[in-house]
Amino acid sequence: MEKRIFVAGCDSYEQDKVNAAVERVFDGFGGVEAVLAGGKKVLVKPNLLIPKKPESAATTHPVVVEAVCTAFIRAGAEVSIIDSTGGPHSKMVLRLLYGKPGMKKAAKNCGAKLSFDTTSKSVSCSKGEIIDQVDLLTPVAEADLVISVAKAKTHSFQAMTGCVKNMFGCVPGLDKPKLHRRFPKREDFAKMLVDVCLTVNPGFSILDAITGMEGQGPASGDPKQTGAIVGGFSPYAIDSAQCYLM
Repeated sequence: MEKRIFVAGCDSYEQDKVNAAVERVFDGFGGVEAVLAGGKKVLVKPNLLIPKKPESAATTHPVVVEAVCTAFIRAGAEVSIIDSTGGPHSKMVLRLLYGKPGMKKAAKNCGAKLSFDTTSKSVSCSKGEIIDQVDLLTPVAEADLVISVAKAKTHSFQAMTGCVKNMFGCVPGLDKPKLHRRFPKREDFAKMLVDVCLTVNPGFSILDAITGMEGQGPASGDPKQTGAIVGGFSPYAIDSAQCYLM
């Protein structure tokens, strides 16, 4: 996996500025077509931890999600957006999850679909160190390309959350607290997160670090201006860069 990353400066969530920053990130790797690599079904996975407004910095900003989706749609892909909370993974919960954080509007603006598929599939973790099997959301398992669009935040348990931990949202609803109980130690939980990320195998990752969250993350910190959008093929390299940005 290529470990090179691209950091694009971006000081606000003005749509034109974000579009330009996201385009610069993709251009750093040969353009969005090179990332798409012939795939047609693209699943964009933002961090929608909780139904909060974008200004809280608890979730990936909808303007960033819209910019990423637009780039793939223009390249000819079918794009869907999905996430899952730590509670019941139901259509009612998804409506709340897409509403307040602005995903419904972002999808409407760019022509992406919001996924309300609440089914899951058991997937083998062939590269796993600490787990050998995990349930993943069906759209994740069936996508040609999964794109992690994460939020830069501090985290009360794991210290930091970024592109790797964003893939934990691919685990359906109430399976998340089960894994928390199964791996109560911080290091073991971190290994499990890496195993999930390796299994999902996101084709490209983008970090919304224009405004991050500092403090009692992942849900209750304070917005912190960082001024960057980071992208690359390796979510691990991006998370390393996020440490320096923080």
